[in-house]
Amino acid sequence: MAEKDSSASKMAENSSTDRRPASSADAELLRQPTYPHDDQSLPPLRPLQPLPFDPLTRVYDMTGDKIMLIFGHSEYLETFSYRKYENGRPKSRNYTDRDVRRLEEVFSNELGFLIDPHQDLKYDDIHETVKKLSKRDHRNTSCVCVVILTHGNTNGELLAADQPYELESLVALLQKGNEWLVGKPKLFIVQACRGGNVDKGQLQFDGSGDYSFVSTHADTLVLRSSVEGFLSWRDEDGSWLIQELCRVVHATQRQLDFLQMTTMVTSLVVYDRASSTDDPEYDNTKQTPEVRSTLTKLLRFTAFVPHSGAVQ
Repeated sequence: MAEKDSSASKMAENSSTDRRPASSADAELLRQPTYPHDDQSLPPLRPLQPLPFDPLTRVYDMTGDKIMLIFGHSEYLETFSYRKYENGRPKSRNYTDRDVRRLEEVFSNELGFLIDPHQDLKYDDIHETVKKLSKRDHRNTSCVCVVILTHGNTNGELLAADQPYELESLVALLQKGNEWLVGKPKLFIVQACRGGNVDKGQLQFDGSGDYSFVSTHADTLVLRSSVEGFLSWRDEDGSWLIQELCRVVHATQRQLDFLQMTTMVTSLVVYDRASSTDDPEYDNTKQTPEVRSTLTKLLRFTAFVPHSGAVQ
């Protein structure tokens, strides 16, 4: 079942290429530089010094608390009001619980994340939950992660139980939250459509106590299930993104850092997955996850002592 909220639209740009032969004047113009220059040679590039690999400075410390909020959506309110759904509320999302259970199995049981799952929340409740997390004392926190399983639209729009909202409204809360979150990884994993276009695929031919002044937007990673404008898919096992993510984390947590893991997830979804449906327009179509990262260190999951606690 596709994560689609409305019928897919087909759009194409018509373009033409001017193939007139270039005149002598055109050729002369092409030979003339269009930017200021001088005859002095450029200085040589400064040699790049070897990057020292000090685990204390090049790898995030993951020995503290690792917190994951999950916002799963299966049903939407009948009072849902939005221009795209004038004839009714968004369709139900089947198998959301499969994704939640798999996330708990891998990230909690294997990696020691404290999982705080929520189901079918309104936007104000989602915002307040993330805001509350952002204001906590995080001096003992190593990583925070927000997972969103819902319908979505173009331009980063996601659907709460009652209304649409933008992911950036949640990202900003953690980026500007408690001072002890500065310099610590903030992860966002989003399983949602980003439009109604369908990817038909194509053939591939071989061929230490000190403070630093840092950017507000640093140390953040956003993993989305599809590129802008395109559908995301799920089946009876759950969504493609979440199932492959958990599969990769389970198998490679001792060998790879998280950014490498997301590359493997993208590869598995791109090459190993294709839709199967009775609708010819949506049958045998593809999906491409997308990662946006401003992480400044490697994020490696380390050994931990199993726990039975929950997020307070």
